[in-house]
Amino acid sequence: YFTGSQIIDNQGFKTSKKEIISDGIFKKAVYDQYTAIKYNKKPTGNGTTNGGIGFTNILQKPGSKKIEKIIEDTKKGLLVYNVLGMHTNKITNGEFTLVVSAGKTIDNGKLEKSITNLNFTGNVKDILKNVSFSKEQKFDGDSLYSFMVIPNIKLV
Repeated sequence: YFTGSQIIDNQGFKTSKKEIISDGIFKKAVYDQYTAIKYNKKPTGNGTTNGGIGFTNILQKPGSKKIEKIIEDTKKGLLVYNVLGMHTNKITNGEFTLVVSAGKTIDNGKLEKSITNLNFTGNVKDILKNVSFSKEQKFDGDSLYSFMVIPNIKLV
């Protein structure tokens, strides 16, 4: 367990370890009390105080390459350090809008311009087809993530 671990969620349901995505394949849906009733499922221990689905202790499996190698191999792209707004996504169709709060552009294998507060939209299924995750990881709150490079991204 990490900081933020809970035995029960904020709606009183037992929490547990879940493998939601494995090897790029969606494995398990999560439900708060409202969505469990709506879809005739059992709550999975992901309920939040204000209603809705929440997560703690997300552990992403590390990628296989060092971040330096991923950058070196990327002609054009974006190295993402931090994002804001992941909670505002449309889970049902994969569409998202978020803010890259910290990142750097990649041009011909070199880090270039710093990016802050860049609005970014897309579809998770499309992004995950080409994104690279680093072997190195960092803690962000109560979760452990790899650095992410999104290739062939057009920034306006």
